[in-house]
Amino acid sequence: MTSSRYLRAVVMEGIRLHPPLPSFFRLVGKEFEVGGYAVPKGALVFFNAASMGVDERVWEDPLKFFPERFLAAGENAKLMAFGGGRRMCAGSESAVFILSYFVAHLVREFEWRPAQGEQVDMSAKMEIFMPMKTPLRARIVRRTNNTT
Repeated sequence: MTSSRYLRAVVMEGIRLHPPLPSFFRLVGKEFEVGGYAVPKGALVFFNAASMGVDERVWEDPLKFFPERFLAAGENAKLMAFGGGRRMCAGSESAVFILSYFVAHLVREFEWRPAQGEQVDMSAKMEIFMPMKTPLRARIVRRTNNTT
């Protein structure tokens, strides 16, 4: 396994747990049925991507940060953080690439530690974007053993 493949899995797992857009809407183009309910053409359907990312029916141990789940074939198909189908975000692949590049450099250049006397709390509060309930504060130390 290449380190870039694992890094992508780490980024995807972060996006699954903290999607960039926690919910989105779609206008129904033709009538269909889901879960025994008829959804008429023209209806506005709400997708809660944040809930989908932690749904126990879809993800094994959904609250656990486990990037390895994205190394399996087909796991990316379950991720709805960028929407889906023909209305999926056109920049999703670019976003994942840029995030991977950014994370790689942050990890390479710095050692990350919790701020002194603080616990890391990854819980989020529901807003249009999902900020953390308790903002993450970190103490970063520049690595000195890097060779570039």
